[in-house]
Amino acid sequence: MNILLVEDDEFKEERIVNFICEKITSANVDISRSVYSAIQFTKSQIYDFVILDMALPGHDISVGSGPASSLPAGGLHVALELDFAGRKDKIVVVTQYPDIEVDGELIETLSAVEKLQDSISPHIVSTVYYDNKRDDWQKSLLTTLSENK
Repeated sequence: MNILLVEDDEFKEERIVNFICEKITSANVDISRSVYSAIQFTKSQIYDFVILDMALPGHDISVGSGPASSLPAGGLHVALELDFAGRKDKIVVVTQYPDIEVDGELIETLSAVEKLQDSISPHIVSTVYYDNKRDDWQKSLLTTLSENK
């Protein structure tokens, strides 16, 4: 199973990658930390799943590249780009935000899939609320990855 994880928080990234690799031994996980690098990854690889954080910097942080300002809906920008390119990768949004803004409307993260499918991409298969203090996200993510192979 090929997975692209787009996450700029190293602690959250490590927890997600460790969990996926522990539960799905066949998983190959590529890591991107910005909108730009996620799009670059998808130009050369087809993924079974693209796991997106909501807030992402526009580009990777590197010497001389200027500040990488966070885009509150950066993950949705990636999903739109994938849809525009005609990609069929399944998309999972994993966010620490309890609500997601879609078309100017705040929707509870766990209830946002249908609205995101209508407004952003039909390939969004799940939204997962990540809470560092709880493990609920693990069951939700594993169910999504298992049921949408």
